[in-house]
Amino acid sequence: MLKKSRALLKDFAPADARHLAAGGEQARLLTKAAHDTPELAEASVRLVVTSPPFLTVVNYRMDNWLRCWFCGIDPADVRITKPAAPRPLAGRDDGGLARAAAAS
Repeated sequence: MLKKSRALLKDFAPADARHLAAGGEQARLLTKAAHDTPELAEASVRLVVTSPPFLTVVNYRMDNWLRCWFCGIDPADVRITKPAAPRPLAGRDDGGLARAAAAS
């Protein structure tokens, strides 16, 4: 892991480190369903980092222990839920997909 980290950071300039540190001051880590985030102001999110749900194929707690460790999270405390079927966001144009699906 150290070898990989060193390779990834070999061209990392001090200015890059300062830029990331400044951005980190405003960063938030949420470990819950994305549709339930009342603590985030409307249209305030600039970046979302996630991974697709693999459901029963991946043991999230065991396979993500290192991520949890870096974030100070106990993997046993991570609640895993099966996502509901996606639904369109209010006020967002889906390009006619909902109408096409209803017509088929």
